[in-house]
Amino acid sequence: MSLPLGPSKKSRPVKESDIIVPTKANRKPLSSLDNYGEINPRHEPDDVNWSWMTFWSYTGPGFLIAIAYLDPGNLEADLQAGAYTKYQLTWVFLFTTIIGLFLQAMGARIGIVTGKHLAELCREEYSRPKVISLWVMSEIAIVASDAQAVVCSAIALKILFQWPLWLGCLVTIVDTFTFLMLHVFGIRSLEFVFVALVGIMAICFFYNFLMKPPQAAEVFAGLIPTIPSYGLQTAVGVVGSIILPQNYYVHSAVVLSRAVDRTDSKKVKEANKYLLADAAMAMVIALIINFAVIGSFAELFFERDCAAAEVVSACLSKATVKEHHDVYGDCTIDGQAGECQQIGLRDADAALQLILGSTASTIWALGLLASGQSSTMTITYAGQFITEGFGGFMLPVHQRVLLCRTVSIIPAVVAALLEATHPAIMDDLTQW
Repeated sequence: MSLPLGPSKKSRPVKESDIIVPTKANRKPLSSLDNYGEINPRHEPDDVNWSWMTFWSYTGPGFLIAIAYLDPGNLEADLQAGAYTKYQLTWVFLFTTIIGLFLQAMGARIGIVTGKHLAELCREEYSRPKVISLWVMSEIAIVASDAQAVVCSAIALKILFQWPLWLGCLVTIVDTFTFLMLHVFGIRSLEFVFVALVGIMAICFFYNFLMKPPQAAEVFAGLIPTIPSYGLQTAVGVVGSIILPQNYYVHSAVVLSRAVDRTDSKKVKEANKYLLADAAMAMVIALIINFAVIGSFAELFFERDCAAAEVVSACLSKATVKEHHDVYGDCTIDGQAGECQQIGLRDADAALQLILGSTASTIWALGLLASGQSSTMTITYAGQFITEGFGGFMLPVHQRVLLCRTVSIIPAVVAALLEATHPAIMDDLTQW
């Protein structure tokens, strides 16, 4: 989804009265923000250019944003990029993340400078038809992302507890409300939860990565921009998984949790500087975690003959071949005969288990669960900001969750019920 480049209404000069000073008296009560409280950041001393205490007070929003770079869609893109192209698309991840950081910084600046988030400004500056079209497209993207999170959590629960996928999908409705109750402890506690979830993913995915680490020369060679003929579709998928428009709405809103005196240009510049550093740190961590997933599957499942087959695929052990999966050729994996077939979140655990053991499968499932649950929370907040901004009305957290989850659960449950006869349908859903 692309945003219009300019407002369709006639712009007017910014007056001093337009600048919003953050006080409880003059700020519109947004349920997505005011329910969590506001933080007064510690200002840096006049004689220094950097203060770690000030940075700490601004740290947090970036990790909420980083979750979108570790969501199920990204994990699917990571494992397929590694299994289908090895490290040849590493540069795509790097450059796309840099572009994403630039866009995130623009979103944060919008919130800090204006005191309003992006969806609010779109409603004020664009014509009504344009606002409605942006709103509808944003809601569709949120529902699709939520369906991915449901499927990812259901797959993780099946690996851990042997639950059927349809039951795992239904359970996510309950556990989502449980996680969202954390907002009663304030915005800082919520940010700590996101940091913890990112930490869990880092531990889980690096565990598998270190089981069979790559050659440094191959990794660095992947930083040279080149796309093999069989990697074009995968490269497009990588870009689509990283550049998520709804994430910029979220970032422009969550930075409003920091009280900034917008009549003081020095304080505004200070906020922009430290929030950029916060986002950069979180996104670098997310990029490293993505590289860990790429490396795990690149070392284990990449085979050039499979990648160049009629349908780009990975080399998997014959023991992982399912009845309804298509096979595109023969290959050798870990010294044994294998077959070329496609791989996704649905069968990744079985493929890992055959080579690295059952522990690797369990660790992978814990990482998937952390990704699915954290994505659900981020998606909920994105939905709230978009509804409040474009629609101009508020929905309580539980109502927003129920509305979005009711819509997204339908395709997830249907896909889970059809999975027995159409195994690839779950992976198709996570590739939306």
